[in-house]
Amino acid sequence: MSRNVLSIGISANTPLSLAIIDENGIEQPDQTLSSGQLFLCFEFTVTKQALDQLGLPTPSKLIDLKVELCLLDNVIEKSMATLCFHQPLHEMVLTHKIDTVAPDGGLWLHPIQQVNQHEASQVLALRHAHWLLKFWQKHQPKINVKQALERAAYYRNIYEISAVGFPVDFVQLQQAIPTEAVISANEILKVTSNGRCYSPVKPYATKTGRNSTSSNQYPLSIKANLRNWFKPVNNRCFVHLDFHRQEIGIAAALSHDKKLKDLYLNGDPYLWFANQCDPSIELKKAKRAFIAFQYGATPSISFSKKISLPQTIVKQLHNIHHATFTEYWLWTDLVIEDALADGFIALSDGWQVKVTNKSPLLSVINWPIQGTGAQLLRNVVCELGQQGIYPIGLNHDALLFECACVDASKLASKAKAVMQSASLQLLGFELAISVDIGQSNQSLLHMLEK
Repeated sequence: MSRNVLSIGISANTPLSLAIIDENGIEQPDQTLSSGQLFLCFEFTVTKQALDQLGLPTPSKLIDLKVELCLLDNVIEKSMATLCFHQPLHEMVLTHKIDTVAPDGGLWLHPIQQVNQHEASQVLALRHAHWLLKFWQKHQPKINVKQALERAAYYRNIYEISAVGFPVDFVQLQQAIPTEAVISANEILKVTSNGRCYSPVKPYATKTGRNSTSSNQYPLSIKANLRNWFKPVNNRCFVHLDFHRQEIGIAAALSHDKKLKDLYLNGDPYLWFANQCDPSIELKKAKRAFIAFQYGATPSISFSKKISLPQTIVKQLHNIHHATFTEYWLWTDLVIEDALADGFIALSDGWQVKVTNKSPLLSVINWPIQGTGAQLLRNVVCELGQQGIYPIGLNHDALLFECACVDASKLASKAKAVMQSASLQLLGFELAISVDIGQSNQSLLHMLEK
């Protein structure tokens, strides 16, 4: 058996232990981490933190096997919850029916009593390393190594982004402690140290490949009025860029619908939709209806009540959307037919999802658009990383930076150029980019409300 793949097992217990084994199960020295060989790990962030703590290099070729295993289990179903990222390794071992017999004949799943705590921790690290090899040997034919390494490269960039953190205004945060916002403030404090909030981002943690962020701890996903807790100092400012109306642009690109593309590039889709009624409806309601219809919503009574519009108007708008964007609706039919025939949908970078006869059709229509949005953000982040540029935060279709005020315009231009280029390469045309540059020491709340 070849020894081209090595496995890194981690025991995060005290003391921290690490084990490296080859495909024959033979332990290898720490120096192999610099060998350029292919390594397996389980949860990149945990492995990276352990290697840093132990003063060891991170391998240049490192596959996060947890991401790949989650991808193999990815399926569109009624519950579009997050992937199996909440599962620890020993649970995934049972789910995938991996052999739990250790080399000495004992059961890996049972606690192993060693002479001392250090030996017990080392056994756990070895156990994890052996399990990863068994996962690899079972599923390797289904794993595209090149694509897996690209996914890991994105994870590396996310790690660097998370390590930067958000600047925290402790005066504002402390003032929130005795108010109704105390719960949110305490959540932020849990991930705050040295004046910065290090809220985690979990790449690939959703079925579409979108990042998952903690709504209670992530500055870009908490309630808007609480974002005044985050403020740069020393003549620094925030810079925020997002893909404007991204989902409409992606839908136009994937479906090759000329009218939808022209409306996206040269008009205002929501204003156009609002003006289809006489008199015009509220822009906010037109936006909700447009997006809902794009993903297959029907003009039901419940939907009419949900957006507070008469059903006659909802039916009218529904018919207009279908009659105007015929190429888009033909494409959605093809997406559904192909997905059910093939049993899956895949993006060009290898992210995919299984489709069954129980998969909700509206989710099948939604998935390629959301998945492409996730892929686009990954491409942008990786390209920026190659230039040594790291945002401090990511959102659904946006990036947040922090820099010296004198550098803000230059940074915004660089980031915008990368975002435009990435959309052009992936979609065939440039998506519109919204750019907001904050003022000196201006809070995140006030900068985004401009």
